[in-house]
Amino acid sequence: MEHQHFMQLAINEAHKAARLGEVPIGAVIVYQGNVIASAHNLCETSQRATTHAELLAIEQACEVLGDWRLEDVTLYVTLEPCPMCAGAILQARIPRVVYGARDAKAGCVNSLYQLLNDERFNHQCEVTEGILETECALILRDFFAALRKRNKRRKLMQSIIQAPMAGVSTPAFVIAAQQAGILGSFGAGYLTAEQTKDAIDEIKKVTSNFAVNVFVPEATAFTTAQMEEAYATIRPFEQQLGLEAQPLPAVQQHFHSQLEVILEAQISHVSFTFGIPPAKWIERFKAQGTIMIGTATTVEEAIANERAGMDMIVVQGIEAGGHRGTFLTGEQLPLKQLVKQVQRAVTTPLIAAGGIATKAHIAYYLAKGATAVQLGTALLAANESGASDIHKESLLASKEGDTVLTRAFSGKTARGLANTFTTQMTTAPIAPYPAQHFLTARMRSASAKQHNPNFVSMWSGTNGHLAKADSLQAIIDSL
Repeated sequence: MEHQHFMQLAINEAHKAARLGEVPIGAVIVYQGNVIASAHNLCETSQRATTHAELLAIEQACEVLGDWRLEDVTLYVTLEPCPMCAGAILQARIPRVVYGARDAKAGCVNSLYQLLNDERFNHQCEVTEGILETECALILRDFFAALRKRNKRRKLMQSIIQAPMAGVSTPAFVIAAQQAGILGSFGAGYLTAEQTKDAIDEIKKVTSNFAVNVFVPEATAFTTAQMEEAYATIRPFEQQLGLEAQPLPAVQQHFHSQLEVILEAQISHVSFTFGIPPAKWIERFKAQGTIMIGTATTVEEAIANERAGMDMIVVQGIEAGGHRGTFLTGEQLPLKQLVKQVQRAVTTPLIAAGGIATKAHIAYYLAKGATAVQLGTALLAANESGASDIHKESLLASKEGDTVLTRAFSGKTARGLANTFTTQMTTAPIAPYPAQHFLTARMRSASAKQHNPNFVSMWSGTNGHLAKADSLQAIIDSL
């Protein structure tokens, strides 16, 4: 009964270790019927290989007794001591050792070696084994079962990427994604180099492992006359929001200066949408070891990305919300078909994107050979998302089939929820991308601020109706 009492105290120490994420091994040292030392494994906490329960308990006992020779004590430990701890037991002249469960992989008292009874040493120990063996073994079994489950979950989380939605993936959103265990992506489209740098600096206060996405400029010509005609169509909607007329906005793209900022910041991942960057930039990023991610909406685009040297390719099906990364002609396909066809054409690792919103979706594409999946709309209603309140509310109220394809807001086809603007602009003159984006920017901002859903872009994939309102961590944990 005495052995069981003290072993239970050692088990209590093992539970403390488990709560810390340490291998659950506990030890106590008893002197003249009293516990003079108690300890548990602290290797992960201390990041020192020598902080095993037995060694920590021996140190405590030596301090209490004022002697390195522990010649009249009993050491109780939940697991058979390893070679390091067995050596320390011999060196400390401990006469009695009582342990719970055997350790077939590292035990050096009975399992692999019998160091404590080896007569070649000048000290031997009296050993008692199997005290509360079932309890001691059970805590270890449960710990390692949970650890395997966590590792499997961690591996899954490393296969999920938060989509870089421009204007929505704020620094706070990217940080929340990283803290939830997935790769966060900052959408730097439309930003200046200075704004890009400020956002990167904010994210880097918390993490250095994230992606930054930039828009590759398109050679699309537009005239002042086109912009004037498009703005004349937009103007009545601005008036409904109480906005005064404005001069035509400047249409600026900051691609090259943004890339300089990203290079200087030594970002771990950089992704490209609407095209492939010039070879000189690819060479500079590769020289720095940056993981480069391209975007493809067709087989032809995937082949172009592979030839350019992209490390990974986002394969984006027609289900995707917002702007898809189309830059070449080719057949636009649902994600399942697109992934299948692209896999036949390239060997570059693929990231599946477009309409992925559930655990089943994720499992399907990973099972079909995608290296990772990218989630966008599924995370839009998260507390940390930078989407406007009216966007989140409209998304949560949406039903299957509510999305439409429209050029109204940016001049480029994008998928989102229908509203007054998308409906009334169906046949109206629209400036080419990106001019239309800058023409509608003030209207979209005012509509969102006024909590008016009629004139703001509310991008959504085809499964936007599955989005949830919760913390990003909770949403990811549900997948």
